[in-house]
Amino acid sequence: MGTRADQARRQVAAAREALAGEVAGMERSLRDAVDLPARARRDPVRFAGLAAGAAFVAVGGPRRVLRRVGTVLRGGRPPAPRSLLPEEIERAVEDLGPDAGAVRARLEHEFAAYLDANRQDRARTDATRTLLRAFDTIVGTVSKRAARVLTERLFAAGTERRDR
Repeated sequence: MGTRADQARRQVAAAREALAGEVAGMERSLRDAVDLPARARRDPVRFAGLAAGAAFVAVGGPRRVLRRVGTVLRGGRPPAPRSLLPEEIERAVEDLGPDAGAVRARLEHEFAAYLDANRQDRARTDATRTLLRAFDTIVGTVSKRAARVLTERLFAAGTERRDR
């Protein structure tokens, strides 16, 4: 009976030593992962690249770049001017005095004619806008995943594992 107990004690002691070794290894890995200055000294180019990539993705860089490329491909159309708001137009028409009704009717008529003339262009623009929104959603999702991966790599423990 004594030999079995001694053997069990030796197994427990060996398991404790193995566990202590694993805990020490995990502590070293954690310290390596958190010690960013040491990682930067060890491999400065990779560290800087990962940090720059994570920052670029975190501030929405891919989305901005793709929007800019889309603007250039579409011909770089400037945004519509927003200098006159509908209330301001209404006030300007009211200031015309007795001709206000005729001017308002003329504006409404010309706007309706413009909408009819450009209906096909608007439909094409709406389809493009829908496609670009879907693309933007996909890019946003991919960018978030890329930011997560870059951050994980940035804070990952060193690839070289030291046992002692």
